[in-house]
Amino acid sequence: MVTRLIFLVTIGLCYISIAFAQDSSRRWLDSLSVSIGTYATVASEDFMPFWLIANQYGTIKDRKNDLSTDLYLHNQHIFNRGRNDSLQLSYTFDVYNNNHFEDFTLVEANTKLRYRGWELRLGRYREIIGEVDPSLSTGSLGISGNALPIPKISIAVPEYKDFPFTKGWLQFKGLFSHGWMGNNRYYQSYLHEKAFYLRAGRGKFKVYGGVVHFGEWGGKRGNFSLDRSLSGFFDVLFVKEANDGSLPSTSGARPNRAGDQRGMLEFGADWESQYGNWHFYHQTPFESGTGIDIRNIDRLAGLSLTFKEPESKVKKLLAEFIYTKQMESFGGEQQSYYNNGTYKTGWEYEGMILGTPLFLNKIRGSHFFPIVPINWDRNEGTEGRINGNTNIISNRIIGGNIGAEYAFWPKIRFKTILTYNVHFMDRSVIAKIANDRYRQFYALQAVESNLSRRWQLLGKIAWDAGDFYHNFGAAISAKYIIF
Repeated sequence: MVTRLIFLVTIGLCYISIAFAQDSSRRWLDSLSVSIGTYATVASEDFMPFWLIANQYGTIKDRKNDLSTDLYLHNQHIFNRGRNDSLQLSYTFDVYNNNHFEDFTLVEANTKLRYRGWELRLGRYREIIGEVDPSLSTGSLGISGNALPIPKISIAVPEYKDFPFTKGWLQFKGLFSHGWMGNNRYYQSYLHEKAFYLRAGRGKFKVYGGVVHFGEWGGKRGNFSLDRSLSGFFDVLFVKEANDGSLPSTSGARPNRAGDQRGMLEFGADWESQYGNWHFYHQTPFESGTGIDIRNIDRLAGLSLTFKEPESKVKKLLAEFIYTKQMESFGGEQQSYYNNGTYKTGWEYEGMILGTPLFLNKIRGSHFFPIVPINWDRNEGTEGRINGNTNIISNRIIGGNIGAEYAFWPKIRFKTILTYNVHFMDRSVIAKIANDRYRQFYALQAVESNLSRRWQLLGKIAWDAGDFYHNFGAAISAKYIIF
């Protein structure tokens, strides 16, 4: 219902935007952009190699081959252009026609209103939450852009804004959102998310730090419902211990925090050197209050360098490391990242992990393990119990990632990513597989060319090798810019 409403609102705004763009006497600037593209993928196995499907916002189907089209429309109006208090209104519509042109996937349908750095957002929109490099990283531990965007209403400061009375020495950004997780999961539920970052420094060197909090809450399944009230929302907002209905009222047990809650702490630095811009980021995940501790050694850390000179052949370099084996075990109770006993689907949306795609859920793992994906619609009483903490089957990993963007010719750009991981499998699946430790390597080579002002071509080849499986795949796309 929410997605349909967003779709109708966006279509209406698209018609309005075209009308505005045709009227040159308006006092605002219109920037209508429309493009159409075709995408083809093929793999040697019955599923895609890692880097052809990871961090694609759910636009690529994980199958042996596919053909799809993409229609993209974006428009922005700027009121009172040239003034510091200009008002900006934008809207985006992006739909993919997958499964050999038979299925439609609404990837983006949103409206955004921005004023003095503050932004009100409604709909489904592409977003990465975390300070990772957007093009070469394996993905944020928060929201990486791996899954289809979740419909939300949000107020945000998406870019750093000066903190009052600090003369630019202190800046902040953040967001506060309410989302709808949909029906394709164990519970039909809501999403709460908030983030707050501070950055210090005015010169070439700046340091930053922040905290991000996510909560899935208000679960409903059939005639059974957890707390979906306003007071239930505040329990999640303030991370309170509260019985949201997941414990019997007569149990006498101390309740957990309401909902399924997780988050990450992040810090890093930016330095503008003579050669380019250095960016360092460090994320520490937590699934409970115990994880907010200096003893928590699980992390994702990366360092990127973006070169300044336009003539430089090398455009960007990245090195990254991930470690998630500890899982708050120093506190006496080991967690299971992205899993939850009550909200059994875990940190997943429409079959794709929301955070780092290096973790495995049962859908992805079923391609190369004797594991059956969970049917969330089934009746537990007739088909057996659906257990919590088992959907994400691999979340204890150690790995490294390196990437580069470079260009030998003006209109052709290359990207190379090499990723190596060691997976320490979840205890729930060890009995069904041969080993408890698997090594896997993922490689990507991409080339992009702007043939003209309107035509863009993109080609990718990807190769996966290791203890999980071996797979080779390729993708090619062509995009034509109409406006």
